[in-house]
Amino acid sequence: MGATAEEPGKVRSLHRVRVLLAAADPRFLRAATFLLEREGFAVVGACEPDDAPGLARAERPHAVVVDGNASVAAAGRTALAIEATGLPVHVLVIASGGGRRGGPLTRVAECGSFVELTRELRRLYGS
Repeated sequence: MGATAEEPGKVRSLHRVRVLLAAADPRFLRAATFLLEREGFAVVGACEPDDAPGLARAERPHAVVVDGNASVAAAGRTALAIEATGLPVHVLVIASGGGRRGGPLTRVAECGSFVELTRELRRLYGS
């Protein structure tokens, strides 16, 4: 059984890890959807950053991936808005400049192959 809404812990198989994507760039959304699904993650939605909190409430993902390459500040606002929903969800911000972790927010360094992103999702969800 996967993680529950109250318990965002380990998920037994990656096909059960539900990921929501938030980005202003439709190319990022298409590429990230393709690459994450190819790696076995379930992409439950892709949206503009401003729509991410509402879609997160509706879809209840395990993780939200926010593209912060255009604006780290805007990505941070999106992450804070998602956190304000009270959902037990990890927010991963894709941005240049190295990884940092703090609470439910993880900043993942830019990686063209998405290797670092999938590695972080696997670390969070136990596979």
